[in-house]
Amino acid sequence: MNTNETFSPVSIQPATGNVPVVDPFDPSRLRLSQDFVAAAGVKKVLNTIPVRKPSKEWFVMTHPDPAYRIQTCVVELKEDSETYLVDPSLWPELAGESKFSPRALMTAINR
Repeated sequence: MNTNETFSPVSIQPATGNVPVVDPFDPSRLRLSQDFVAAAGVKKVLNTIPVRKPSKEWFVMTHPDPAYRIQTCVVELKEDSETYLVDPSLWPELAGESKFSPRALMTAINR
């Protein structure tokens, strides 16, 4: 290194026209985005739709349109925590079963 060399601090000139000035010493430029799903290009696939009675502690919102609800019959297996929709052609055959009952199913969302 030559002792006669002088170093001058980097000066940032104001932007001219539409060219933005980027501060190379701004630490926010180095911040990693916390939106990992968008950064990776991954989309979550919805494989199942849970059907259950909402908990008493939940705040639940439903859509007022009747197209978002259905009156139907289901078979509920409490041991397995599973509920199954039943085809209307099978309703007369299952009428005497204790696990078979009519239900109102509504599309709902919680926080």
